[in-house]
Amino acid sequence: MAYEIYKEIKSKQQYFNTWDSQNYAGLSGELQTEIYNKYVVKCTVFQRDNFVCQNSNCSTPKSSLTLHHFKFRKNGGMDSVRNCVILCRACHMGYHKAKKTIVYKDANNLPPHIRGTTQKLHKDDSINWKQVKADMRKIRQDIKFKLDESIKKVPVGQRVWYKLTWEQIYVLLRFLEQPIEEWDD
Repeated sequence: MAYEIYKEIKSKQQYFNTWDSQNYAGLSGELQTEIYNKYVVKCTVFQRDNFVCQNSNCSTPKSSLTLHHFKFRKNGGMDSVRNCVILCRACHMGYHKAKKTIVYKDANNLPPHIRGTTQKLHKDDSINWKQVKADMRKIRQDIKFKLDESIKKVPVGQRVWYKLTWEQIYVLLRFLEQPIEEWDD
């Protein structure tokens, strides 16, 4: 079985004895402790979840297994047994690409806050950049026309700035979301 290393929690010394000495020698004591703690969490979670994907809707149980953080690390989730669960690679990748819903098993081995819950990521609506550019072009032309007209009619000290509608502000903000590589002159 590919998960033999996780069937038994080894001591820190035993765990690092399996490493290549060149890779091990360059690690600080703090980094060694962090790596070992992640190994212990992974062992504990694999054993708790019986080396099985915890998604009730799993259609690929033979896929390789991965450690999933219920609360993402980037959102303050910890590398802890309480925050981690085992998913197969297909379920895990499908979830992170917002193509798959995870329905956790209602099993006693899972932490109570995970047991029987459902998780789904939502992708942002795709942006039609051609339409945003066309809208921006129209706004620029409209502003230029109104400014040209106001310059002709109003003396310098009495000129008023052009006021944008909320819809125009929304289009401007959508335009600013566009990656600079996609701008064309």
